[in-house]
Amino acid sequence: MSLERRDIRAYLDAEVHQALTAICNRRGISVADFVEALVAPEVLRICHEAIELEAAIRGLGIIRKNPERGGDGRK
Repeated sequence: MSLERRDIRAYLDAEVHQALTAICNRRGISVADFVEALVAPEVLRICHEAIELEAAIRGLGIIRKNPERGGDGRK
């Protein structure tokens, strides 16, 4: 059983795209595989960083239960 995979679309300047294609051709991999190898770890790193930040500030009373209402800081 494999995980569902989704595609993305990105737009690059022509020169950057040519360079990316040349890099991928030299390495013998597809552009999609190269981009996935760069993007996926960075997304996971940022998610982990956000979880750690939330844990660090959880008890400070600056996160509100309902951001639409003023006050209401957590204690």
